[in-house]
Amino acid sequence: MLFFIVGASGSGKTACITSLKELLPNSNIQDFDDIGTPENADARWRQEATERWLQKYFEESGSYDSYCICGQAVLGEILACPTSLKIPKINICLLDVADIERINRLQNRGTFVADQNMLNWAAWLRMHHHDPQWEQHVIKNDAWSELNFALWDKHDRWNQLARTFTIDTTSLSISEVAYAASNWITTAQSLEAKDINNAKLLSDKSNVVYPERVSALEHSKSQATFAVIYRGYLKQGMEEEYKNYWNKIASFFIKFRGAIGSCLHKTEEGMWLAYSKWPSKEMRDNAWPEDESVNKSFPKEIKSAIIGLKQCLDPDRNLPEITMEVINDLMSY
Repeated sequence: MLFFIVGASGSGKTACITSLKELLPNSNIQDFDDIGTPENADARWRQEATERWLQKYFEESGSYDSYCICGQAVLGEILACPTSLKIPKINICLLDVADIERINRLQNRGTFVADQNMLNWAAWLRMHHHDPQWEQHVIKNDAWSELNFALWDKHDRWNQLARTFTIDTTSLSISEVAYAASNWITTAQSLEAKDINNAKLLSDKSNVVYPERVSALEHSKSQATFAVIYRGYLKQGMEEEYKNYWNKIASFFIKFRGAIGSCLHKTEEGMWLAYSKWPSKEMRDNAWPEDESVNKSFPKEIKSAIIGLKQCLDPDRNLPEITMEVINDLMSY
């Protein structure tokens, strides 16, 4: 499968490559600029380079689970390339970031011009990713002659031609960006394997879109099928640490692994109880596997939090989790 991770400068698309390679060792992760960037690279160079990457994909893709190109490609230009006709659907993820954070990142790097033109380009990419009809002249004017924009320019939605995703990287570390992107790729592969090509992906409150959250915020309000209760007693003096660890872990699984929500409780007898709700048992099992080799893919801070949370628990009063089928859900969201 072919994937593109794109975005304007400062979004994290190049910075996450190293971590992405570690998370996806069986994937071919490429930097768009590695194809050779001339000193005065312009839009025509970018468009021609996009076609060369598509050709390169067909030459090299057979040996990998996935082929991912990270860089300055543009969705409408990808779909207008001659070789794009050989690809049933493009998988493309836009990394986006708030304007102030983008400028701060670029100024700190000192390698790119941080000005209004950059913000304008980022804003256009954001709209283009959402609406094929938006200001098409931006990439059509003075374009490379081999591009055929008629392949898509009458469409008002991308869904017939591409699977589009967005990750807002404003508040994410590079490792978190890479983790979110790897989740998008692996889940898209899973959906492809199951021939679920019409999965609807929705964003959470931070506008980060993750494929494994298929319909989690729309469908699962009425279709949640699985819930878990975690119970335990704490060692003396560990309450604040436990609450901090729990908040970090629960937020991670809601934000990155598809959980619908979670709530922490304390009973009058001193038992600590957490309730977690999921769209399905399969999604929960895939999100929190028992196999330690899979857990190695978690960000370091989450692995540390899980270890820390377990150390807060009293081992002499260990209680098993309770798993439940959701029968009738009237809880508000």
